[in-house]
Amino acid sequence: RAENYPKDKPLDHFIFDQIAVLTEDEKDSNSRKRGREKALQIGYWKIRGLSAPLRMMCFYSGYDNWKSVDYPVTLKPDGTPEKESWFKKAKPDLIKTNPLVNLPYIITEEGEIITQSVACITYLGQRFDLLGSDNSPAGLAVSHQTLLEAHDLRNSAVKAFYFGQIDGYLKTVGKTYSKFESWLSSRKTKFLIEDTPTAPDFHLWEMLDQGEIFSTSELKRQPSQSFLAQYPNLQRYYEDFRALPKLKTYFESDYYKYDCNNPHAQFPMPYKSKL
Repeated sequence: RAENYPKDKPLDHFIFDQIAVLTEDEKDSNSRKRGREKALQIGYWKIRGLSAPLRMMCFYSGYDNWKSVDYPVTLKPDGTPEKESWFKKAKPDLIKTNPLVNLPYIITEEGEIITQSVACITYLGQRFDLLGSDNSPAGLAVSHQTLLEAHDLRNSAVKAFYFGQIDGYLKTVGKTYSKFESWLSSRKTKFLIEDTPTAPDFHLWEMLDQGEIFSTSELKRQPSQSFLAQYPNLQRYYEDFRALPKLKTYFESDYYKYDCNNPHAQFPMPYKSKL
């Protein structure tokens, strides 16, 4: 208050002091407001699966107002999966907001629910500026086609990991890895679209990593017989992504140590520190 301000100080000092006090009060108010804000939520099974690219994108972007909502799957005595945590306890309420909701999903800070894995990756890509510098229709199409190509690899992997359809997966690996090997050669970029990662890189890298675990651990191959061994561009790409400083915290987190698949899969592929 002015009447309490020392008379021997100039008036302009008094004004600046009061502004400083108001600024600090505003900072405290904003801090309290942020504490009350809802966090962005990423919902999925308590595994890596289709949520791994989404979690990685959050870590890479440095966005910290998010949380992972993980639904555990257990095995019943007869070996069948118990999925009540999602189907009975969570989905009935969420479906009232979005009738399409499935896993994975994203709930924004404003409460909007986004579902379907490609839609979720694209949403975070747009939000975190991870769709590349060319936002023309053609540029966005490049991002989308590489993302869907990676998703085709994911769909084939699921048939192998959960249902034992290994032969089909091995054929898909050969075709898809050859495509991306040639793609990287023709693009002459460090990652799929640019020299920095974009949304499809997070999806592809996760599937390459699961492929390495599967080939060297589940198929009992030697490292020289890994899926990547005969694809030098893709091998370099895989190693460069793994070494990204912005993902160091993710690779040290429990999220990376989750099993790749649920326990009823023929190949759950649990985390092994030696890999």
